[in-house]
Amino acid sequence: IDTTGLAPRDPRTRDLLNTLNLPKLQRVLVLNACSQGEMLDEVVHAFRTTGTQQAILTKTDEASKLGPALDASIRHQLMLRGVTTGQRVPEDWEQANPQKLVKQSMHAPKTAYTTTDLDLGFFFSHGSTSTTPSSELGALHA
Repeated sequence: IDTTGLAPRDPRTRDLLNTLNLPKLQRVLVLNACSQGEMLDEVVHAFRTTGTQQAILTKTDEASKLGPALDASIRHQLMLRGVTTGQRVPEDWEQANPQKLVKQSMHAPKTAYTTTDLDLGFFFSHGSTSTTPSSELGALHA
């Protein structure tokens, strides 16, 4: 049973989860790896169950950082059952591998901003002894 489209803050969430609270029904939380840490916390709190909470981490291939998703999983003591690495399920489904996830989370993401030697002089200047002319500093702050 998929509750896609039901937001964590939707007032109907708790009613739906109470309806699905059946003895033989195993609930699995689906977490989007692209989400910010605060949103992941909201999702876990809104959809939590009693006992061990099982989870799946999706869109690990699209996430620029896995740290927030792994952090939420650890802090909320989720049993991570698997991850998806693409749109084709079951082909892109993998069992959760702690070593692989930690390695992925430690990989530095590429950024749109690359520093130059001029930028480094600005970032590491010591007050008025900066090698960057004050006119450039004013332009940078504008």
